[in-house]
Amino acid sequence: MTSLPNELHKLTSLTTLNMMRCWRLITLSNELGNLTSLISSYMNECSSLKLLSNKLGILISFTTLNIRRCSNLISLSNELDNLSSLII
Repeated sequence: MTSLPNELHKLTSLTTLNMMRCWRLITLSNELGNLTSLISSYMNECSSLKLLSNKLGILISFTTLNIRRCSNLISLSNELDNLSSLII
């Protein structure tokens, strides 16, 4: 799986997204911005991940982003600056 399923955005009550060791995952869809209940996401060892969704910054409840060992991650979105409680 190189990207998340398009239907994921329908899970508006989802609070935790665990994608640890998804080695083929390359990008996160901007549809993640629709997951209004999302609090935390764990993406440890997603070694092919290059881009995070720009829409993570609009999730006001989002407090934890774990991206250890994502060696190909190019950069973090400036939108994450909007989340004053976010721990990376």
